[in-house]
Amino acid sequence: MKLNTLDVLDYSTFQSIWEILTSQIALIVYVSLLLLIIIWMIVLMILNEIKRERLSKEPIQVKFDDSLVNSNGQTKKEKEEINYEESRFFMLSLIDEQSKKYKNFQYEDEVTLDNLCEEFQNFSAEKLNLYYDIKDIRRFIGGLAVSQTMILQGMSGTGKTSLAYAFGEYLKNPTVVVPIQPMWKERTDLIGYYNEFTKKFNETTLFQKLYEANYNDQIYIT
Repeated sequence: MKLNTLDVLDYSTFQSIWEILTSQIALIVYVSLLLLIIIWMIVLMILNEIKRERLSKEPIQVKFDDSLVNSNGQTKKEKEEINYEESRFFMLSLIDEQSKKYKNFQYEDEVTLDNLCEEFQNFSAEKLNLYYDIKDIRRFIGGLAVSQTMILQGMSGTGKTSLAYAFGEYLKNPTVVVPIQPMWKERTDLIGYYNEFTKKFNETTLFQKLYEANYNDQIYIT
């Protein structure tokens, strides 16, 4: 088999390029680039954490109505600046302040279980385009009356999350969706952790809603 000059040149060029890409110097360049990328990612994470801590230290402006009177009979100012910087539980302290605006809800006690289930079924279909069997709705609502903890089991896409979400929307108390990660192994993954550097507790969304639920009698769905 004869090879022309062009084929020989192409082969020799390819071989030269391959030797350059696999040389020791090239490997050093690859490793250096990889280290630079890793260092850059670490720097970005540190900068984001610094920015987050800086924002958390900024005082929050909370407006009060002049009609609110404290225990000493003195009228509070129209605008009062509250600094939660010294509080270890930043978000929980904010919930404490917002709880003063909570109002008691008036519930209609004459609604039967059948009416509640049918209204929820119609609401889900009309407002959210979600269709559930009336038997599943009765089991779900009936289970909530028996226990405050319920686990919905089933394959993906069967409507477990959407059922809880729709029920929260129906009650006008939106459901909180907390994605669960497979690497979660400790309680800190659910409620948060104490940061030794900032001397503050980083509360999770779930922990915030659990704390907020103590202030009223509404149903909280997570």
